[in-house]
Amino acid sequence: ATEEIEQLSAGMSDMRKEAEQINEEEGLLDMELSPYLPLPGMTSTVDTFDKLWHTVLNFHRNYEKWYYGPFTGLDADEIRDETDNAWRTLYKLGRALTDIPGARRIAEMIRGKIEKFKQFIPVLQTICNPGLQARHWEQISKVVGATIVASDQSSLSQMIEYGLPIHIAKLEEISSSATKEHTLEKNLEKMKDEWQQIYFDLTPYRETGVQILSAVDDIQMLLDDHILK
Repeated sequence: ATEEIEQLSAGMSDMRKEAEQINEEEGLLDMELSPYLPLPGMTSTVDTFDKLWHTVLNFHRNYEKWYYGPFTGLDADEIRDETDNAWRTLYKLGRALTDIPGARRIAEMIRGKIEKFKQFIPVLQTICNPGLQARHWEQISKVVGATIVASDQSSLSQMIEYGLPIHIAKLEEISSSATKEHTLEKNLEKMKDEWQQIYFDLTPYRETGVQILSAVDDIQMLLDDHILK
């Protein structure tokens, strides 16, 4: 259906260009312009169908990936925005297709499927958190009352079967703690890397045979900065 709509859309575009060219030539010859009244309306209808089928097709493909595919590497916030945009598009298309019941029902049906999927976005935001470690999955397992061992092949559908949506409030607390811990760990690693670039310069103190630190300004500045963090 999508390919047929694209072919029809391309054909309508060619017809519109041809009509415009004919009108232009008629104008140059001071001839009465030939009317092509149906074309704008037909083009608008074809464009509406084109947007409908592409929106439906894109969501169907993404749904299979988001729901049944591995959630590792998925961006839950990006998926939320994408589904919101698809829902709004289908809502507008549904209103534009009032006179075409079959197409309107398709828009409404897919919009309903999107609404149902959006209920699981909070779960997706939790399990896609890059800060989740094995210890956090152990906490999640205790909350849901089942042993969950997340792997690179784990999917949203599997997490739903474990009952994660029922315990989303507690899971969001675990995810929030994991995010804070992850941020602290990253900051600590960054601090370690910064100290790797610091060298302690020692210089002889007079003729005592004792070495003392010199040029400690950079060391003090970095130390103060890390204490504030």
